[in-house]
Amino acid sequence: MIKTRIAFSATALFAALALAAPLTAQESKAAGWTDEAAGEVQLPGLTFEAAEKNFGTADEGETVQIEFPFINTSDRTITISNIKASCGCTTPELAKKVFAPGEGETIHAAFNTKGRTGNQAKTITITTDDPASPTYRISFQGEVVSKVYLDEKLVNFGTVDQGEEATQTIHVVDMSGADISVKNVTSSAGGLKIEVGEAAEHTDAATGRTGRAIPVTVTVPADYPQGPLATTVAIQTDYTDRPSFIATVRGIVRGEVTVQPAQVYFGFVQPETEVKRNFSLSVVANKTFELKSYSIDADESRAPANAETPLIEVIEAPGSTPVEQNYVVLFVAPDTDNGRFTGDIILEGLVSGEMRTLRVPYNAFVRSTAQQAPAASSEDRVRAALQQRAQQVGQPVIVSPRIEEAKTNE
Repeated sequence: MIKTRIAFSATALFAALALAAPLTAQESKAAGWTDEAAGEVQLPGLTFEAAEKNFGTADEGETVQIEFPFINTSDRTITISNIKASCGCTTPELAKKVFAPGEGETIHAAFNTKGRTGNQAKTITITTDDPASPTYRISFQGEVVSKVYLDEKLVNFGTVDQGEEATQTIHVVDMSGADISVKNVTSSAGGLKIEVGEAAEHTDAATGRTGRAIPVTVTVPADYPQGPLATTVAIQTDYTDRPSFIATVRGIVRGEVTVQPAQVYFGFVQPETEVKRNFSLSVVANKTFELKSYSIDADESRAPANAETPLIEVIEAPGSTPVEQNYVVLFVAPDTDNGRFTGDIILEGLVSGEMRTLRVPYNAFVRSTAQQAPAASSEDRVRAALQQRAQQVGQPVIVSPRIEEAKTNE
């Protein structure tokens, strides 16, 4: 479909110019240039009916035609050498390039809206040999309404308690009349449950147009890991003009069990040596936790090729209670010169008699060089700051075994 904006007549333009208030001498000097020989101020020669236009609204996929009529209102011949749009979606055309005094023409701008939605603003730059105005700029704007769109681009779950399921639904709204379908839905982070439902009739509240709405249900399962929920959902359709749509998913999963620190960082470790780190588990009020088993889920994609798997053991530390339990993680580095080892420590336990799964990320760098001092020094400063802050608020902090060993060696 082509939308065309009708040009004004040359008679109307001259009438408008005749009614325009004359410029003062000061305004003339500011707007034009001075002919040194004649000693006169020369004004820009090309006069447009309107340098800015609004095409209103258009459906995505349409080509909108915007017209910019103009006349050479000067007493000199003006040549247009170039016309360039600010975007490849806009194609400006002009039938002739040289204009004697009193001659006029229309610049036709074809704006292709395919793949573009929302407010659009484009500029066309015209280069001339007019000494009073070598460059002219005209522009247009308007709203492009998508025929297919998401009714919500943000799925905000807020705070979700782990162990409870939370569901929200967004819709792919189809106003195209082509009865499109959703082909595939994926999430950038695993664990979410996503389902596509049956299309139903839908009326756009703003325009009153009728179409279809395809529901896409996003569910946070009861066993989803605790912590921030930040991911996207990609929806693939068979709509040819714009097949892909992205929805952002945000929220926080509040766990019954809190792991501190949230990640076990072993730092830089020499090959075939061992280090120990601490972490603690605490449960919400009126609940208890009992660890039953643990396993290691190593991310082999980041580990060096042909390297042995490091040994990781979880040992319960003294002083644990059903409400707060302390653990020591032993990491024995493999015999490799250089490599990064990451993954999750998977804890299986009972929260007030119900089985729960916790994932605690770990991270370690194995290096055979002796360049560990800067990293250790940096960690010492951070730990010292944490210790000082903990003393101020009266809360205990688990001290890294490496720091204790360093103090002993001193």
